[in-house]
Amino acid sequence: MCGLFEIANFSRRGTWDEYQLWIALLIATAFVITGVGFIFGSTWARRVMAVLMVVVLLLFLDVLLMFSFNGNRERVWQVLVVIGVAGYTLLFLEFSAANRYKDSR
Repeated sequence: MCGLFEIANFSRRGTWDEYQLWIALLIATAFVITGVGFIFGSTWARRVMAVLMVVVLLLFLDVLLMFSFNGNRERVWQVLVVIGVAGYTLLFLEFSAANRYKDSR
């Protein structure tokens, strides 16, 4: 759902000649496609979602360090929430993979 929100937000706000907009739209589209595949229980979607969450964690850990050094406390709390959601998603992926393996025996 966040990917759909970002696609709508970027297409409404951004100009189509910026390359940053295209990169963000591709990433948001990857999240949407992976989310749909995950809803249907695809194994490839779980693997792609894990890779995307690791990338998100690394990116936001970098942003956390930047905001911490600059003293932007409000943004630090927002980044910590994003890191928590990404960590929760990785744990959810691990539990769903373990339960799927257990059910297949």
